[in-house]
Amino acid sequence: MIKFKPFGNNVLLRAKVVSEKTEAGVIKSQEMIKAEQAKLDDYYEILAVGKSVEEAGDIHVGDKVLLSGSAQKLVIDDIECLLVYAGNVLGKQL
Repeated sequence: MIKFKPFGNNVLLRAKVVSEKTEAGVIKSQEMIKAEQAKLDDYYEILAVGKSVEEAGDIHVGDKVLLSGSAQKLVIDDIECLLVYAGNVLGKQL
């Protein structure tokens, strides 16, 4: 459970991150990093939602959603996150 509660119509998402090192500690080439980023799916996981989003009931914590527009990058509890306006969420995976 993340220790952050967005205000109003905001949603906190888990950012997609590709490590620059292998598990053995070897630094990856830029080509390897780009190839791994291309393999990531287009969905983001919702970690927390604001009160207005909760009341609307369209999206919930744990949903996988598609995102459009800009986002504020944050690190919370050592997790790389994105804070976005709920209007920038296009839809969720069923």
